Amino acid sequence: MLQPQLQQIQKEEWSIFQASKDPSLFIYVGVDEKEDVQLFYYFIQLESDPDHDALMLWITGRPGCSTISGLLYEIGLIQFEARFYNGSFPTLISTPYSWTKMASIIFLDLPVGTGFSYARTTRASHSTDIQLCDQAYEFMRKWFKSHPKFTSNPFYVGGDSNSGNPVPIITQLILDGNTFLRKHIMADYIV
Repeated sequence: MLQPQLQQIQKEEWSIFQASKDPSLFIYVGVDEKEDVQLFYYFIQLESDPDHDALMLWITGRPGCSTISGLLYEIGLIQFEARFYNGSFPTLISTPYSWTKMASIIFLDLPVGTGFSYARTTRASHSTDIQLCDQAYEFMRKWFKSHPKFTSNPFYVGGDSNSGNPVPIITQLILDGNTFLRKHIMADYIV
């Protein structure tokens, strides 16, 4: 009985996600020494000109809060339709206030154990604030390597609530890495 309802949801509501033609809409990126930390992200491309406009890394406040909350309740292109419970599944609708009208957004589940991010070993399942910042920096380096068309776009790091602690550190790591790369390796390489 549940299967037809889920298929109907997929047909009607999931099409909102298909606004992004990028095959890596939802994916894992391995970070840390042996890639024992698998960070999960949602990537929503800008609705107008993703090849030239801003790109943003979004981290939701911790501890353990998945960025799906940012996607569905704050800045994403969809939200739950507000209505009284009538026994049916919640309905997803597009929102006119999405930040994806101005920027492509990477919603990153960070730190490990948050949302769909996971660790392959017990040792990797715990991270300090500094480790999670290093992991976010490594994530962005790998992400840009697999999405080179975005390396020349303006880039921002943002978040809400408790993510105000790691966001400045992640931003500084990226800035320091870019300065080193520009000075010692390449002229215009970003992250």
